[in-house]
Amino acid sequence: MRVKNNLILIFSLFLGLFVLTVSSRGWETSDPTLPYIAKIRYERGGAPAVIYNSRICKEIGAACMFFREHADAHDTLNHPLYDPEYYTQSQ
Repeated sequence: MRVKNNLILIFSLFLGLFVLTVSSRGWETSDPTLPYIAKIRYERGGAPAVIYNSRICKEIGAACMFFREHADAHDTLNHPLYDPEYYTQSQ
């Protein structure tokens, strides 16, 4: 029982550290003219910002949070960031 409790404690600490690391985003701002739901844009000084289209988000409701977090995850995982036009249907 003690080993199980220790494993749960270690897992909880790891999960908490992961969440703190992943959610350490710079900031978010809305841009109703953005042609996408959400994307990462690097501001002056190289700070990443999640930019999202508030009009589209109003239409899709809670699903908007998925797209905002998804965009942020690409930056957190150091993925190269390209506009959607970069990708073709065959990729």
